[in-house]
Amino acid sequence: MEGSTVWTYRTSATTNAPDKILDNVNLKRVSWIISISSIVANTVIILRTSTSLGKCRTTVALINKLLILLISIGDLMVGLYLLTISVYDTVVFGHNYCKSQTYWLTSVQCSVLGLVSTVGSQVSLFAMTALSLVRVVGIVNSMRISGEVNLRKLFLITPAILFIFVASTAIAVIPIFSRFEDFFVNGMYYDPGMRLFIGFVEKEKLFNMLEQYYGRMKKRTLKWTLMSSLVEGMFSHDKGYLDFTRTGKKVDFYGNDGVCLFKYFVQRGDSQKSFVWSTLLINFVCFVFISISYITISIFSEESSRRVSNNRGNDLIRKRNRKMNQKIAIIIGTDFMCWVPFITICSLHSLQVIDATPWYSLFSMVILPINSVINPFLYDNFISEMLQKASRRFTGRFSDSTAILWLRGSTKTELSQGSIPSYANIPMKPIRSFRE
Repeated sequence: MEGSTVWTYRTSATTNAPDKILDNVNLKRVSWIISISSIVANTVIILRTSTSLGKCRTTVALINKLLILLISIGDLMVGLYLLTISVYDTVVFGHNYCKSQTYWLTSVQCSVLGLVSTVGSQVSLFAMTALSLVRVVGIVNSMRISGEVNLRKLFLITPAILFIFVASTAIAVIPIFSRFEDFFVNGMYYDPGMRLFIGFVEKEKLFNMLEQYYGRMKKRTLKWTLMSSLVEGMFSHDKGYLDFTRTGKKVDFYGNDGVCLFKYFVQRGDSQKSFVWSTLLINFVCFVFISISYITISIFSEESSRRVSNNRGNDLIRKRNRKMNQKIAIIIGTDFMCWVPFITICSLHSLQVIDATPWYSLFSMVILPINSVINPFLYDNFISEMLQKASRRFTGRFSDSTAILWLRGSTKTELSQGSIPSYANIPMKPIRSFRE
């Protein structure tokens, strides 16, 4: 392969094919819960934020709303990806996934799901990074009056929004461009009638067979298109017979595993290593930037609150700061739990310290998407307030029901003992008729 070394394609497809995409029952349940919760919560935020965009009077308010909308759109895409994988795993394939694995890993549907997942996660992460920047700038320049929304400022905001979408889409689409197939195609699959190549054929195995047939060859000069033409030259093409050399299907970047996720787990010999690690580095820098921004916001808020209270012990300000600091801690904590352990596992796998391949489904279905459920509660108070109201209403009804049951129970007890309940002596107002 030109510009890179030959690598070995390792995946469950080349060893023992699983019966299902998700083998673990608990993992299936969690993926269903996360996907449905993410879709419902983010749909609510998208509808609510979209209807309130026209009410924004200042530029800062509009930018905040747009970025929250972008976060919700990205998280919704992740939720849809999870739901689709769960449907394919449970409904479409079921226990027949082993028979359909080759079709699935080379299918357009798998590649599309990988694109949706990658675009969604990157849009959400980039929008969270931009929102943290907007908020920290707003805190530092809190004494300035924000300007009103006008056409010129809209033209300034639009490129930033488009950049988030373009950058996210580029990261997702580059691995499936035919121009870059020598770096991102994981292997080839031929019809079972091609007895020479059984199962998934990685580049090194295919090269070794071609070398035995044609003689000594230079690995660095062989591209997938050239190797395919050399395979065709190994066989006769008699008229009236099926030409199995033309049945080859490429296992692309997202066909690395049944969950069709971005190929984060790479090894030293993988040609995708530089691209994958560049993406992981970008995501890690975003996490660090978000953390620093919200820590800065917390420090500035504490100092400004201290100056405003001026030793008067303003409980309202302290309560507000405590609540904000709790939310900041949750934002940093969830981002940390999402990306830092994952990047650590990717590093250990890349250095071949551990084999993290069996954990691929866990990270793709639980660890990475968990923020898509948490973000609607962190960046918008609407759902949290609705749940609090529902909880208070339920608690109130439960308390009333408990009081009535206790009242009835105590009445029966006292009457059975021949005593009059103490609350029976309370003067009661006469009931008025409806006519009054």
